[in-house]
Amino acid sequence: MQSAVSHEAMTVPKYIIYVFIIAFILLAQHVMRSGLSPSEFDAHQLANSVEGSSGKAFVMNDRSRPFDAKQLQKKAAKPGDWSAGLNCEKWVVITTINEPTKLIHQSARLPTWCLVVVLDNKTPIPYKVSGKNVVVLSMADQKKLPYRIMDNIPQNHFGRKNVGFMYAIAHGATMIYDTDDDNYLRTETPEEDAIPIKWRQNEDAYSVRSGVPVFNPYPLYGSDSWPRGFPLQFIRNETTTAKKSDLQNLHKLSTQEKSSLWVHQSLANQDPDFDAIYRLTRSLPVFFEDKVGGISPNVGTMTPYNAQATLHFKEAFWGLLLPITVHGRVSDIWRSYFTQRLMWDLGGRICFRYPWVYQDRNVHSYIKDFDSEIPLYLRAGPLVSYLQKWHSTQKTLPQQLVDLYIAMYRCQILQLNDVLLMFDWVQDLDTLGYQWPKLKKN
Repeated sequence: MQSAVSHEAMTVPKYIIYVFIIAFILLAQHVMRSGLSPSEFDAHQLANSVEGSSGKAFVMNDRSRPFDAKQLQKKAAKPGDWSAGLNCEKWVVITTINEPTKLIHQSARLPTWCLVVVLDNKTPIPYKVSGKNVVVLSMADQKKLPYRIMDNIPQNHFGRKNVGFMYAIAHGATMIYDTDDDNYLRTETPEEDAIPIKWRQNEDAYSVRSGVPVFNPYPLYGSDSWPRGFPLQFIRNETTTAKKSDLQNLHKLSTQEKSSLWVHQSLANQDPDFDAIYRLTRSLPVFFEDKVGGISPNVGTMTPYNAQATLHFKEAFWGLLLPITVHGRVSDIWRSYFTQRLMWDLGGRICFRYPWVYQDRNVHSYIKDFDSEIPLYLRAGPLVSYLQKWHSTQKTLPQQLVDLYIAMYRCQILQLNDVLLMFDWVQDLDTLGYQWPKLKKN
């Protein structure tokens, strides 16, 4: 009897075993997502946790892991003609895993624009789009390109768009329209209204208030919403937004000041690029007002912009690179914050403009979007705070780009392959003879 009781007491119910197995799997997934070894993960959790029932908050700590500069090795330029083929000053750049959409055909019809479509493993083949100004880069085509960045760009990732950026720069670009295949142009004619590289008649631009870490321009365009990647803790903070009636109190930019707006983000009507929290809790469609002018955050203030419908002028080409060690729903937002910080030292800024696209969104699961956007919800605020204090001792922009990416690696925002990718990106731009903007403030 004693033996039977002892054996029964030692028997663990199966459901408890299942719970431990599931918990172990979830923890293992979390560790793998973090990019840390188990021992590093334990130390990271301890160093970045907040005791108490309120949970823990992410902390930007640039001493959380070291970086070995020996990992950055310069590479010789690969053999090949970097500029062979179609040359244009204005390029539309898209990567896709879908059949050609309405936007693809619209872009192919624009007389003075060229289109480069970067395919991925999942893109249906053959991919047919007609037009004399169209370049379709299959996976086989991409393997032949001489760019150093090809060594670090993964397949099945939004970051394959980086191949298109480099192709456009190598083929004469002075402006690049970075867009997604489900953001359709509201008009094709006249062409200057399709992708408005110039300001409309009577289209003013305004600088928003200084002294706030972030600014939400959407309410100025008549929508009680916020950009994807906007720090959640500021959504209801009245100091970080304004209403249309406040326009008269904002500083109107001069023509010369407008020329320093190097990145123009178009708003999108119908089903804009909101985060999953908005989509799960608010109503669609959403339409922004057309008659509001451009809105530009002042130096010291940030607003996240996306890769859905964004016009980049040559002075900002260095800031096109999309990180590849984070999810695509995070990549363009991190890019926007990095680029804005460095622009402050160059005399450049970004601006938001009236919607020249409407989004007929490709099929998404809001819950899956929520999962992929978790780094935005937890880390955007700490990242903005860190970037506002960050400075580099490097004397040139390309050096500062690499320096910033190393800092982002140390702070657990990016992983090693992004640092290596940025190092290659800088070398490729040098090979192409890119004219780097000069630092005005260090």
